[in-house]
Amino acid sequence: MLGDNPTILASAPHFFSDIRHNILRQRRQGIVMRTTLLVAIAGFFLAPSSYGIEMTVDERAVWELEEAYWQFVKAGDVGAYKEVVA
Repeated sequence: MLGDNPTILASAPHFFSDIRHNILRQRRQGIVMRTTLLVAIAGFFLAPSSYGIEMTVDERAVWELEEAYWQFVKAGDVGAYKEVVA
């Protein structure tokens, strides 16, 4: 019978120890992978804008007009924002 075999009984705790060890190892690997992914994503979004393409003088002028327009709209200065649009 199986209960009479000391080899099988002695190997059972080792078998469960291996399963537990594998589960813990997989959890650690998952944590490392998630942490690495989060750091990479955060680095991408938090990188300084100076790494991107610089705007030309004309593009910067257009954006300044756009910002001025919205400031006038927010302030309710109809005459000023009509001048910017015209």
